[in-house]
Amino acid sequence: MSRYIILPDGRETKFTLVELACRHCGQFNYHPGVLDKFQDVRDDLNEAMGPTSGCRCAVHNAAVGGKANSFHISDVIPASHAGRRGCMAMDIYTPSPMYRGRLFACLWKHGFTVGINFVQN
Repeated sequence: MSRYIILPDGRETKFTLVELACRHCGQFNYHPGVLDKFQDVRDDLNEAMGPTSGCRCAVHNAAVGGKANSFHISDVIPASHAGRRGCMAMDIYTPSPMYRGRLFACLWKHGFTVGINFVQN
């Protein structure tokens, strides 16, 4: 059995449940087709992608200071996101400005919008 998530079409992703499930309750519920698109980005980028956050239940989202209408929320979908059926977001660690540029270009190529949040230690 693979440790990676298997897509509905049988393709193996390079993402794990540990990376993408809610860290509070383990919920894993992505909107149909979204993980396929993220895997397309990863394949096209041809570099490692380090997800730092994926699905969040509403309780966990509030606990980490997420917005009430966050695309990370996978259980209680805000009314403003009618038609959405799960998480549609992934936070990705970007170790350098060069990597960030390549990642953003690849995300845009595949139709994603990009939000930027710089975390300083």
